[in-house]
Amino acid sequence: MSPRVMAQRPQPQTDTGAVRRFAFELPALTASVARARRLAEERLIIWGCGPEIRDTVSLVVSELVTNAVVHTASGRFVCELREGEEKLRIAVWDEGGSAGRGSATAARDEAAAG
Repeated sequence: MSPRVMAQRPQPQTDTGAVRRFAFELPALTASVARARRLAEERLIIWGCGPEIRDTVSLVVSELVTNAVVHTASGRFVCELREGEEKLRIAVWDEGGSAGRGSATAARDEAAAG
């Protein structure tokens, strides 16, 4: 399934520089964790971020998305990267709710996937 990439909204120009934003939506499946990491890394390459930043962001995205997939009853999640003023913000939104009985299976699947 291809991700739904959100259109970038125009950002106001400030004296400190422009803010860049990239957001995407994926189904809340364990397979989406790796896809989210790839999408984030690809965007950071486009933005000119170095390998250390990309590695750190990949780890953080992986953890946040895994939490959304394993610990909620969400059917989908949205991940957003926002870069500007020498800061990079990573946010993941899910639909919330208790994951219920399926969370243990999802956690084992993710642990096995590495």
